[in-house]
Amino acid sequence: MVWDRASIRICEGETVTEDQTPRRQIGRLKLRAIALLAEGGEPFEASVLFHEAVRLERRFVSGEQDPRRLLDSAVERCWCLLEARDPFGARLEWETINQIAVRVPESAAYLSRLGPRFSKEMGDIGIAIIGSPVLMAAKRRPKVVSDDAKERADGVVEVYQLLARWYGAPTLWWMAYRYEYAIHDVSHAWQTLHHAYRLAPETPSYMAMMVQLVPEVLPPDEAKEILERVSRGIENSDPVVVVQYALAELRLLDRNPKAAKPLAELLRVARSCLARADREARPAKFLAATIMLLEARSAGKVPTADILARSGLEDLLPSALQQVGGGPATIEAQLAALAGLELMRNEAYAIQV
Repeated sequence: MVWDRASIRICEGETVTEDQTPRRQIGRLKLRAIALLAEGGEPFEASVLFHEAVRLERRFVSGEQDPRRLLDSAVERCWCLLEARDPFGARLEWETINQIAVRVPESAAYLSRLGPRFSKEMGDIGIAIIGSPVLMAAKRRPKVVSDDAKERADGVVEVYQLLARWYGAPTLWWMAYRYEYAIHDVSHAWQTLHHAYRLAPETPSYMAMMVQLVPEVLPPDEAKEILERVSRGIENSDPVVVVQYALAELRLLDRNPKAAKPLAELLRVARSCLARADREARPAKFLAATIMLLEARSAGKVPTADILARSGLEDLLPSALQQVGGGPATIEAQLAALAGLELMRNEAYAIQV
């Protein structure tokens, strides 16, 4: 699915017909991206096409054992991501290339053209990050986004300076979203998060935070439409997405009871997801807390922060209790916020090169 912000909706991606073999479709995507750039089209849209080609390429070699074919595919993906202006994604593919290359005697020939270009791109992004004081500081501490208002505002400026060149890096759009949301610029945060999602819709955190924002940025009727579309694929979604979806439906229920899904349906989806999840993992514990919240609401009770302790999230109780005075007014909003913060723990690694 692709989140089409022009009409604020989720729409289906391209349909693959029988005569479109994976290799042919990959080639068509790359040609469309190259043509778009040659014609002076929107570079970001070309990046979206290159990223889609990479995802198809990765699926195309899934299960492949021949190291030469695997190396050829990894080189192709790395090239696409460099063309897409996503150095962070290219770096991950380069690591894959190095792992496979030791099994291919003629690997130097594969890398003769790609290697110098990759090295230059990594050098350029490295220099740019070193010249960004806020982002450098973010790499050295567990909490990426500072509590300092000026540093948050400076962070927005620094990230957009990088995005001017590396506009195809979902990591940078994600960082822009974090800083913009931190300075309460929700409208721009919504747009930048949408850019990250379009480039990497397979990333659960992007989808989860998009869903979290729906009740906050849209009127009930539009929020209902989007959540309805999300619900069509929710059965097999990651637990972090299911948590935010269920909590978004609850917040919509409080604003407009006729617009939200029945509690029984939300419970069914959440329980189904939990049955497949690793119960000891943090996302599953958030899902368990969400189920307890839904059960309390279904029974006509007012849920309280003790669901955190009962679901194995007792370490978050102090944060929830501190929010009672000045934070979200309901446990639903608190749980959504805490689950969102949980997704930010590994941000610092994402901007390293």
